[in-house]
Amino acid sequence: MRSPSRPRPSASATTPAADAGDVLPPDTYARWIEQKGRYLGRDRKVERWRPIFAAQKLHEAAVEANAMARLSPVSTLVKDTAQARGLPRVESTLKITIDDPRDAMREFKATEVEDLACFEATLQRLESDIGLLRGRANAWATGDLDILRELSGADPGSACIQALLGTGMLARRGFDDLEARVHASWLAAAEQALVEYPVTVGAIPMSEALRPGGLLAQLAARGYTVRAPDEFEDDEYDDAGAGVEVSTAATAEHPAD
Repeated sequence: MRSPSRPRPSASATTPAADAGDVLPPDTYARWIEQKGRYLGRDRKVERWRPIFAAQKLHEAAVEANAMARLSPVSTLVKDTAQARGLPRVESTLKITIDDPRDAMREFKATEVEDLACFEATLQRLESDIGLLRGRANAWATGDLDILRELSGADPGSACIQALLGTGMLARRGFDDLEARVHASWLAAAEQALVEYPVTVGAIPMSEALRPGGLLAQLAARGYTVRAPDEFEDDEYDDAGAGVEVSTAATAEHPAD
């Protein structure tokens, strides 16, 4: 049960008709050149990508250069463990079919995307918040919820996703309320699992676990008791450590009938 990932750049997503220097404000372009030189080197191809995809490429390179991982291993670990033990899985996949992919891609290339906010947010993050990213990664690795709460600021990726979803081309093809639909699908699967099984394990991004209005907040709004690991008393765990295996994940208890 996972939230949507960021869109990945591809050759079909570039705009070969313009260079970054032609579409970015001069001050933003100067900042881009500085960060590009630091993390992407002499890569010229990215100069001709749409800013929204260039921003993602830059962010991924910065994460890698600072010895951090972009993807969490938790979902794979949970999936592999469940499969090895023969445990049932409740899927929450949301499928959207684009009936005219070629026309959609042509339309997308010709569409003005409000991606400057995404680009600016990414530059700002790399210019001043690399330390924050490192601190948040270390807190995630050690399960330090206090630090994670303190450092759970806005993610530039959200500005990028909103820029894409705000285009008329995607809205006409069912992407305008994508986040709400993904949340509804995950919540339905989570509630089904909580009702059918005595113990349920799910994996969501830490941002969804901590942010107001996130998936755990929505479970709480539906009447579930949601507790983080640091809200449990020591005597609530038995000597075998029951419930501690996924100690960085919050638990949701079904409300009493």
